[in-house]
Amino acid sequence: MEETGSIDLDESHWPLAISTLTGRPTTEMVESYIVRLTKMHSRGERFVCLIFIRLSRPDFAHVTRLGSWTKQNQELSRQWNAGSAIVLGSPAMRFIMSAFYLVAVPPSPTSVFEDEEKAKAWLRRRLTEEKIRVPEYLR
Repeated sequence: MEETGSIDLDESHWPLAISTLTGRPTTEMVESYIVRLTKMHSRGERFVCLIFIRLSRPDFAHVTRLGSWTKQNQELSRQWNAGSAIVLGSPAMRFIMSAFYLVAVPPSPTSVFEDEEKAKAWLRRRLTEEKIRVPEYLR
């Protein structure tokens, strides 16, 4: 039997939200994550995202669902998300990202990295450009 994955959304470093997707999350986990993303985008505050993707065997239905949410919430994302840095756990994950981009083009600045420190540096620049406070986590 395959081990279930997880999806974590940490908002404790606001205006930085850290998402971590690992293993093979269930559909229920994806739906719960989408509810939390919607609430986060509805706070009425600009923020950035650091997203770690460490999926073992991605479910394309989940990729499609997240892409659909992104497409449906483009205006909300454009208004509040100042940028997303995605750190991939393996080069094979680039394929997953290309599948996501077929469903929806991110409405806010998004960059993909293989290195966490480069992702953090990019987010620091985004926050500085947008005149948003840089949280301690990114310093």
